[in-house]
Amino acid sequence: MTSANAELGKAVTFDVTDGSISISGLAAKISRRVRTAELPVDLAAMVTSRSDMGNGWTWTTVSSTTLNGRPCTLSLGAFHGHLSQVDWSIRVAGGEYPGGRPSPGTVAKEMDQMTQILTRAFGPGRLPGRGTGYEKDFPWGSVWLAWDPRNGVCASGLRYSTAQRRQGQD
Repeated sequence: MTSANAELGKAVTFDVTDGSISISGLAAKISRRVRTAELPVDLAAMVTSRSDMGNGWTWTTVSSTTLNGRPCTLSLGAFHGHLSQVDWSIRVAGGEYPGGRPSPGTVAKEMDQMTQILTRAFGPGRLPGRGTGYEKDFPWGSVWLAWDPRNGVCASGLRYSTAQRRQGQD
């Protein structure tokens, strides 16, 4: 790892076979088996915030990572302690972030870059109903990318299937 990469953060990679996420330099993987109340020590050291939504959902933010060389933040969504969803966002090179929020042009660039990243990582996907973004289903869950009009941001992530958990294939 070069010093420039060290400054950016630890690289995030995806395993298409089981939906797990690896972070370079960490022994622990992020997967459906992770319980957010008992994060592995190496992953827990990267946590920058935790939010209890009061409805069974908690969100844990993991920072200091990169995705395809871009600064990335991961959000681990757990329902009653069981990891159900992982969302991520990247900072676009040359993007505009007035007040910390991406400009509409930056959101469009992030959508384009994330479509390319997800296609390389998970293979060709389909366009969601609105015609922009990415969707792909797997036996372990699904991956998506969409424009979130309510928040005016690019939303992307993966969701683990609850059917496998109920069938004991966790």
